[in-house]
Amino acid sequence: MVSRRGLAAPVDGDFATWADRCFGEEAARTAAGLVSVCTYEADRGRRSAAFVWERFPPATAPRYPAAVRYVSGGSGAVIARMADRGRAPGVRASN
Repeated sequence: MVSRRGLAAPVDGDFATWADRCFGEEAARTAAGLVSVCTYEADRGRRSAAFVWERFPPATAPRYPAAVRYVSGGSGAVIARMADRGRAPGVRASN
């Protein structure tokens, strides 16, 4: 898969189907698992093939520059912090 990074993936098809057809089931599953770190997606194969494939080359680069950072407290902590930042200048939010 790494040697075929220039291959175009379809926008309107899911990654699992496309990658399985192009590279085989095991390679498709492995690539989806690798890219899931970048996409935060539990069902890695259901996303658009183009979306996932675009993230594959950087994820397989020897010195991938972007690091995944997990926030203490999870996504709830991130949302709470965003809400606090919004309220600071007087923003009001409603459900």
